[in-house]
Amino acid sequence: MNPPNERRIVLSCKIFEREIEQALERAKGNIDVEYLTLGLHCGTADEARLGIQAAVDSVSSEAYDTVLVGYGLCNFGIRGLVARDLPLVIPRSHDCISFLFGSRDRYIAFFQEQPDSYFLTSGWVDGMAEGIVGPDKTVLGSQLGLNGELSELIEKYGEDNGRYLYDQLKPRQYAQRVYVTSGCENEEELIERAREEAEQHNCPLQVVQGDTVLLERFLNGPWDEENFLITPPGKQVAVVHDDRMIDWSDLD
Repeated sequence: MNPPNERRIVLSCKIFEREIEQALERAKGNIDVEYLTLGLHCGTADEARLGIQAAVDSVSSEAYDTVLVGYGLCNFGIRGLVARDLPLVIPRSHDCISFLFGSRDRYIAFFQEQPDSYFLTSGWVDGMAEGIVGPDKTVLGSQLGLNGELSELIEKYGEDNGRYLYDQLKPRQYAQRVYVTSGCENEEELIERAREEAEQHNCPLQVVQGDTVLLERFLNGPWDEENFLITPPGKQVAVVHDDRMIDWSDLD
């Protein structure tokens, strides 16, 4: 359990802003938040890493005890991220969608049953309204230097991560939009905006109940090893080829 006086700062993708702000009302301890632009999703993996690293490097060890990094593996921006003077707590999550599903297993099961789904959350709906994110905004394949071959992805990133990336990279028409609820403020309005976006693409909208249990645990702890990586000061984040997805390693 975290000490009650532990000082934490959250450096999070803006995708989680509504959920984090609501969760902070129930959060324990001293927590500050800095949201990073959604535009990091649309650049290269190196650009995303540099943006996140700059935010990490700006945190004072005199003001905080722990840095919570609100990013998944989605754009590989956390690969090579260095913990300077403070430990980094990072979710073991493919992306923001799986984090808001409440568990990786639940997300993977849904994804395997309905693979041609384009997922939406409150942050994605807001981002699409600003023209920052959307089905046509991904550059994942080019930024990783990949041609989308399944064998190449599995060899480079492991079985689970490789198949996930293959499903993300392969060209396809999405059969439906899936909005994952979080109980955030004004969510009915967000769902209606998601429905309008789905109609523009001539596909249905399915609304799935999310679960913010991992988000709450991310903010409050305890950080169990199955769902979170704690990177000690002086170490860096590495992608691994197993269910852990990420681990820490010595600096290159």
